[in-house]
Amino acid sequence: MDLKFNKHHLQSIPLVLLFIGPLLYLYLVYKSGGNTSRPLTGIYFATLGVSSIAIGIHLIQKKKTFFRLNFIDALLIVYWGYIFVNHLFLTMGNSVSINKLLYAPFLVILPYFGVRLQFCQKFIRSFFQVLTVLIIALLFVAYAELFFNQELVNLRIRFSMFYFDGAANPSNPILFGMVFAILNIYCICQWFKNKKHPLLLCIIVIASTYLIVRSGSRGVIVSYHAAIFFYVFVLKRKFLQGSILLGFLVVLLLALISISPNNLRGFYKFSVSPDSLVSEKSSYNMRLELYKESFDDLEISSMLFGKGIGTSAGGTGYAHNIIIENFAEFGLVGLILFLCFIFACLARWYIFWTKTKSDLFYAELIIVYFIFFGIEAMFSGQITQQTQLFITLAFINSISQNNKPQSKRDSLD
Repeated sequence: MDLKFNKHHLQSIPLVLLFIGPLLYLYLVYKSGGNTSRPLTGIYFATLGVSSIAIGIHLIQKKKTFFRLNFIDALLIVYWGYIFVNHLFLTMGNSVSINKLLYAPFLVILPYFGVRLQFCQKFIRSFFQVLTVLIIALLFVAYAELFFNQELVNLRIRFSMFYFDGAANPSNPILFGMVFAILNIYCICQWFKNKKHPLLLCIIVIASTYLIVRSGSRGVIVSYHAAIFFYVFVLKRKFLQGSILLGFLVVLLLALISISPNNLRGFYKFSVSPDSLVSEKSSYNMRLELYKESFDDLEISSMLFGKGIGTSAGGTGYAHNIIIENFAEFGLVGLILFLCFIFACLARWYIFWTKTKSDLFYAELIIVYFIFFGIEAMFSGQITQQTQLFITLAFINSISQNNKPQSKRDSLD
């Protein structure tokens, strides 16, 4: 991997920062002694989203990239257009709905089209190079906080790099765990590609896995292992190597849990115990309650168009499941549009994957990230904040559309 910094790396920075979520932004605000706010966070995401679009338009004007609106893009526009119209008729004036809807342009729509406008073979390489270097840098920062900031460590059982008193989600350990799962997936896929630097990649995987464990993000852990399972057994069909790798990852996970603090070990032990199925305070039952609340208010008349954005999960708009959220808020129409968009992306990718004989590393890496973020979206998040998922789908659409023969210099290798 050529790490020489160039203009392609610079152009990818806004989308890379969007891909890791607000982790770096929140950490910098925390270290400055300040506090986060909705306007400040909005300005941060709006700046990155608009920058990605502006860079894409500039590249098209310079004829460095080429963009053509396709059927999948049209499906996405129809889907979000439907959500905005649905809001006008069903939830106009609802503050929860308005706040949730305001996330969509900056966290989903602009990042998606930022990728579409900027995409070329050099861009995708640069994107993942910058992403990897940035997360490795955050790895060192996270360990510095873990070892030298005991006040932060002692605030909660689940560790993260920041903490804001009084915030609804003061430390966001799920985001923290997701970022280092992104790094692990890249390292494992990179090793399968060229078998280079196994010791270095192993050290990185072990180090980042411990941070995932310390985050207490069980959905991230499940999604990450499922994505690796898909990669080694479905895509690569390396049954012996895959079995060894998965066995190593599971043993590593259990070993790192065993050396984690006592209260965190108790947290994991409770999560897999029969008590978690009956305790009202378990995340399992709390999610079931959110699912139940999402369906309780639905009537036959509202199943077609839903109850409007922000109405699921008892009016919080946070159903912790992207499918239930779509159905409860946007009805069968919204759910079908969303699924059509997803299946259209996957169908195009599959055709590309089966018919292309060139190096498929990035095509396969992207679909593994889709599996990871797609499964994670069944445990957490909401549709207007699924930045990583929609960036991944933009990559899938772009890499599958850009399937003309390329010169050796501009191949995906």
